[in-house]
Parts: sequence; C-alpha cells; structure tokens
Amino acid sequence: MSIKVSSAKIIHSEITRIFVGEFYEGLFLHIFGGEKLEEEGKEDHLPDVIEREERRLYEVKSSSKYNYYHLRDCQMDDLNFLLTRGEFRGFELFFAFFTYTLSRISKTYEDREELHQALADGTESLLILPYDLVRRVHEEGKSRYDGNKYDNLTKLRRTDIRELLEGLELRTDTSGQIQFDGYTVKPFEVIEVEQ
Repeated sequence: MSIKVSSAKIIHSEITRIFVGEFYEGLFLHIFGGEKLEEEGKEDHLPDVIEREERRLYEVKSSSKYNYYHLRDCQMDDLNFLLTRGEFRGFELFFAFFTYTLSRISKTYEDREELHQALADGTESLLILPYDLVRRVHEEGKSRYDGNKYDNLTKLRRTDIRELLEGLELRTDTSGQIQFDGYTVKPFEVIEVEQ
C-alpha cells in the first residue's frame, strides 16, 4: 500500500506510525548525532542512524507504554545479513527503544504538529540495547505473531525487557529538557546496558 504523507493531516494509522517514527529518529539524531541512513530504492531494512567513524548503527523504535515493540522477522534477517555479510560487516548495531505515555494516537491527534507536541510532552524513556540482546529475544520468540494480515514478528513486551535486563549492569540517567525541532521535550529516563 502506498501512502502519501505530504499532508500534515493524520488520516490513517500508517501515517501516524510514520509521524511517530520521524519524531523519534530526529530526536535521537539531535541528542546523539550521527546521520540518517536513507532507504529509498532499497529492498533491505537499513538501520535508521549511522555513526561512520565509530562504526556504529542504530535502529530507532518507539511504542506506547501500553503496547509492545515490533521485531519483524524480515527486518531482523536483513540486519543480520548487513552485519555479517553485507555492507556493514564489522559495525556494531544498537536498538534505541523510546517509550511514550500516549495511547490511541491515530484516533486522538489531528495533525503532525499536534502529535509531535504530544510526544514531546509524553516521552517517558529511552532504552539502548546492543543488537545481540535484541536478537536473542527475537529468536526466543516468546510472544509471536505469525499470520496473514501483518509481517511475521516477535512482540517485545515490557515483561520481556525486564527479564532481559535482570542481572545486567545498567547506566541510568535523565535527559534534561531538550529543545528539538521547535518543541520542548520534557526530561525522560535514559537507560543503557554497560558494555
């Protein structure tokens, strides 16, 4: 399905997903730097952000605290290929999981600006995990969707994350207030696995 996003009006849940993704990819770039990897014309699923000198890649994901993150099989397979045999062999990959407090966003917010303001006010946390941990959860597949309506995927639930983090050394901080793209993003928790 092709969806035109030139309009700022939210008329479809897929457009909402795009607007949320662009907000968090932009916020991540604003905080940590790097450059956005463009996917146009590519069949594979590239990570969102690259830091070429550090040889690091980041996949930015977001979800309401009332929902779960999607680890799509096709994306995980493409990422594994890119890291082991593809153009990013020798790079480190990290997943940046943003959590926000909003719910039912495709039915609540009328346009991109209103949604982005709500995300700026409602970002709760950012969890940065190395690819190996995320891949392990995906392969264990405790909560799966295998069907016809959507891509096959593993649902990364909050309980999975808590189990995953048990016994790991974590670095926790608070972001402070951030001025980003005309919005004031309220402080949120930032958690990273110590490596």
